[in-house]
Amino acid sequence: MVLMALLLIAVPAQDAAALEIINKAIAAHGGLEALSKTRADKVKLKGTIQMQGKPLPFIAETSVMLPDRLRNQVRINPGTQEVVLTQLLHGEKMGMFINNMPQKLTENLANELRETLIMNQVMRLVPLIKDPELKPTFAGAGVVNGRPSRIVRVAPPGRREIKLWFDQETGLLVKTEHPVGTGDKPVWQEEYYGNFREMGVFRRPAKMTTVRAGQKIMEAELVEVRYLDSIPENEFLAP
Repeated sequence: MVLMALLLIAVPAQDAAALEIINKAIAAHGGLEALSKTRADKVKLKGTIQMQGKPLPFIAETSVMLPDRLRNQVRINPGTQEVVLTQLLHGEKMGMFINNMPQKLTENLANELRETLIMNQVMRLVPLIKDPELKPTFAGAGVVNGRPSRIVRVAPPGRREIKLWFDQETGLLVKTEHPVGTGDKPVWQEEYYGNFREMGVFRRPAKMTTVRAGQKIMEAELVEVRYLDSIPENEFLAP
């Protein structure tokens, strides 16, 4: 009885609430078995991004292989005037290139890459119930696109907090929220997800909108997604 009492004290009620929300989300997005099997994927998006006050078209291709591989390539203004930005993360090795020319990678930019990979892990949902370091907790309720939502806060050690908003009825992940930038006053960035579709055994959003400090900076739609057992190592190395 004493041990049970100690366990009840050690596990806050909001953690149980967070676990219930996450399990519902896992079921809504394809189920525990399917989501657990996927270690690697390739996603292609197209849309517009705000740069210097102008909306410019872009095509983005992102490859992720857990636990520590990331390649993100964005072609801005595709065509004869395009600019290609490539970001790479391969374990502790990182790189950034513009039109295949290496760029100086500051510690701030390196941290942003690490944060991006953590966000990818968190959004796969299963790590939230398997990785004790992520520590999801219930963070209240809200409204997304006029629909009631429940919020889970994730606090990876040494990293920025992430808030995940789940539709109360469907369980789907409809919004993420996290600070970006450096210095004493980072700004909050929100990503909204909609137009969910069945893609194989998964249910994914086909539409994404990014808002930073209250201003919309990106709109995109899903062009293609591929689920893989692995991705060749050379895809995460310098071009």
